[in-house]
Order: sequence, then structure tokens, then C-alpha cells
Amino acid sequence: DYTIQDLGNAHFLLLGYKQRDIVYRTRREGTMGIRARADAVLKATGIGKIGFGENINTRDGLESMKNPLQSIGPNHDMPDATPVMIAYTSGSTGLPKGAVLTHRTIHYASINAVQVAEMTCEDHILTNLPMFHVGGLTVQTLPALHIGASVTIHRDFDAAKTLRDFESKRITVYLPLPKVSRALTNHPDWHNTDISSLRITQTGSTIVPMSVMTPWTERGIPAQQIYGLTEALPPVI
Repeated sequence: DYTIQDLGNAHFLLLGYKQRDIVYRTRREGTMGIRARADAVLKATGIGKIGFGENINTRDGLESMKNPLQSIGPNHDMPDATPVMIAYTSGSTGLPKGAVLTHRTIHYASINAVQVAEMTCEDHILTNLPMFHVGGLTVQTLPALHIGASVTIHRDFDAAKTLRDFESKRITVYLPLPKVSRALTNHPDWHNTDISSLRITQTGSTIVPMSVMTPWTERGIPAQQIYGLTEALPPVI
């Protein structure tokens, strides 16, 4: 779930925690604001509207955008240092703390992610990670919109549907967490699905054993382990 708090400029509190953590944050940060779906979150950032289960093609008018360092211009009415998101993480403290992220942070994180995946406007990204997780929002989804690629978003993870979309939508870049990767590679349709359009998969967020990466590499798909950091936005490495 997603909430927005109006603090003059849009600040986002991205949820996905247990009740005790939400109570802790509420006491620490005040009212949580109104609930909104991911399309409202991205619309408020000025990036665009997201439709669940739909193909989002930001390629229109961007055919000339071949250079990954070239980007959609920022909103010049808002300073780059303006906070736009509060992403909560308990990785270094045990209790959730809010990492305040600015327009500049998100902008350059998108550029970094584009470089790591060598992403272009010709790519088609599939996202089915939750967007309260920076892995779901900033590793591939926002960078894809940044560079003008196509994005398909699933409301939740379904292994069979994911495999079908690999083949039918010709997905090129994908980010499965290890547990998601196992669900896909152990699915009965795994070996019968055409995944030849994929040029890279990325994974991380926890320990990544070779047994998670090998099923992809055995089928000729590079598997890249990346490290994210909520405070700095992934990929840091």
C-alpha cells in the first residue's frame, strides 16, 4: 500500500511493514496522509500515470532518445533538493527509519540504474515487485520511464502470468528477488517458455546463492547480482 502526506511538496510514505512498525512510524512522523495507488504516486512525481497490468509505453515522442545519459527534463519549478519521498528501512537500525530522498537523488539513481543495465528506450521492463520496496520502484521501473522504455506492471506476482508475459510481451530486462526467481525456474512452464528476448536479469536484496542464478545462465540469460541501499537508492553496486 502507498500513502501520501501533504507537506507543501509531495512526500511519500511507502508502506509494507508489520502493524507494530506502522504504529511506531505514526507516533514518530505524525499522520500518515491519504492512501493512494502506485499510479497516483508516480503521477505526483510528474513522471506519469501507471496502469496495473497494462503496457506503459513512454516511447512516443522519444524516438531520438538513444543515449542512456540523455533524460527527460526535470520540473524546473521545484528545486532539485526538494524531498519527494520518505522510504522506510530498518536495515541498519532494527526499527524503521525514514530515508528522505530528493528529486536529485531519484534523478541520478535512475541514470545510474540505466547505466548498470545498459537500458535504452528499446527495452521492455516487467515489474512485479511491490513499490513500497525501492527495488520495485527505483532499480528498473523509474529508470525505464526515465529513458523512455516500455514498462509492464503486475499488481502482484504470479509465476505463470510472468512467464506468459516474458514470451508474449518480449520482456528484455527483469528483476526477480531470489524467492521469486526460484518460483519461476521451478514452475512447470519454465522450460517450455521462450525467454530469448531477455538480455539481463538482476537480483539482490538478500543472499543470492549460485543455485538462484544458474537456471538463468544455463538458458543463456546473464544474471547480475546488484546491491541496493534505501538511503542512497539502488543500485549502489
